Amino acid sequence: MARGTGAYSSGLINGGTQNRYDFFQAIITVMKAYQSNGENAWEELDVLVDAVPLYDVVLHSVGDRSLGSGVNKGDTDIFVRLHVASNQIYARAYQDWSATSSTGNRATTDRSVATTDVDDIEYWMVVNEYEVMVVFLQNAGYKFIHFGKPSNPYTDRMNGIARMSVATSTTGTVIVSLDRDITANVQVGQKIWLLNLTEDGQVLSTDDTELVTVTAVTSNSITVSGVTHQPYAIGSFVGLDSIATHCYLSPTFGILDTVNNPDGNALGSGTNKSMATVVSYENEFDPGWDGMYLGFRVYPVMSSPNYDFRGYWDHVRVFSRASQMDEDIYRVDFNDSDRWKFFPSLGAITSYCVAIGPGAS
Repeated sequence: MARGTGAYSSGLINGGTQNRYDFFQAIITVMKAYQSNGENAWEELDVLVDAVPLYDVVLHSVGDRSLGSGVNKGDTDIFVRLHVASNQIYARAYQDWSATSSTGNRATTDRSVATTDVDDIEYWMVVNEYEVMVVFLQNAGYKFIHFGKPSNPYTDRMNGIARMSVATSTTGTVIVSLDRDITANVQVGQKIWLLNLTEDGQVLSTDDTELVTVTAVTSNSITVSGVTHQPYAIGSFVGLDSIATHCYLSPTFGILDTVNNPDGNALGSGTNKSMATVVSYENEFDPGWDGMYLGFRVYPVMSSPNYDFRGYWDHVRVFSRASQMDEDIYRVDFNDSDRWKFFPSLGAITSYCVAIGPGAS
């Protein structure tokens, strides 16, 4: 579950005739170059259309590739579909995808941002194996694309995540075989999710997910009660909020789409609930008496119905707003290795502006 240091990059796509296509290629090149445990963290799982100027591709990450082995690597499954239609760039996150049937389960709303194919695109982005944040400038307007899975907010004693090594075949109280030892990270009596996933090379699997209770745990299995669905396929997840996947685009920073409720129930396409960013509001810290600005992580929570906490983002922060200009660089605690690029034009919560990093230049 270690989250890698983000890789910051920037670039310019000069005006031409296929700028959106070239922009996609630039984003995907950076994503595929990012390494987790010596492997590419992101892969092009399913290329649906690759014909200039159109593009339609599903990117996939399993998170930390040092966990698990073979087809069962990682501690999450993030599927993001990027595509172009009607002068718009679209992005949509899924919790499951079959490259065999080119279909997915548990998706966010298909959000879009307007672009042109002929005007310059300047962009800045930060990526790790869980999160991708892209800010771009076209025709004097700053826009962004942001997707991934926030950090798991639970304590180490409770946040164990494993994959099923054997498919299940019963309901009720079930002994689930695991591909890794999570005895130190799961406690008897706690709730966890079971989340069904499609095996490689198979058509899209059943959209099953549920919250169950742990009654016993060993080095290679976990016993849970209250199971109502079966079968769960090999590679399916056992643990807390393993795929809390979000996706959002311009124009509104701070309104995120998620694919599920915190209890594991899928929301379904088009019925996603909004998210909100949580910070402490301020009126006088812009800057303070010491010349410093106040900065916060962005903590996504369910804004409806109950403000359920879902973790925090690695590569987006908000800082108190004053006279910052777009593309300004700020150093946290005067640290040259902790540099963030500001974009007040993106908007944010009252009195704050958006920054991406670290490692900005």
